[in-house]
Amino acid sequence: MRSIVLLSLVLAGLLFVLGPEGGPEACGDGGDRVCLERGRLEVRVRGSSGRSLGGGAAGFGFADPDDLDVVVRIEPARFELPQGGERLADRIFIGSLSEREIWVEVKDRDLDRTRVYHRPAGTGWGLVDLVPRSTSQGVDRLASRVR
Repeated sequence: MRSIVLLSLVLAGLLFVLGPEGGPEACGDGGDRVCLERGRLEVRVRGSSGRSLGGGAAGFGFADPDDLDVVVRIEPARFELPQGGERLADRIFIGSLSEREIWVEVKDRDLDRTRVYHRPAGTGWGLVDLVPRSTSQGVDRLASRVR
């Protein structure tokens, strides 16, 4: 199962460096939650067991915690504003070949804001989202200018 999920991520253009070294610690008692970005972001996949994969990535398994049924990677992004300056954002990558219904929650603890991603049962899944770190006006329409 692990090789199938990794293959799907490569095909989707999302190549991850997997490994436990240097990765963030699990949130609280672990379970279905993993912290990324030094605890700023909490990632949860409902009904799974999660673990850090290092490099800003977390893996989640449903039946077996060692399987990678869902992989979530979050990396920082910067983009310039037309009036000068720049804004920070997070690129969120989600990949899965599981046939299950999947709910992924990404909570920014600093902003107390949660994004929820849902995929109904039946097909594989690859998703990329850009989430501004602030609520400043004009940030969303600049998403195409991400470096």
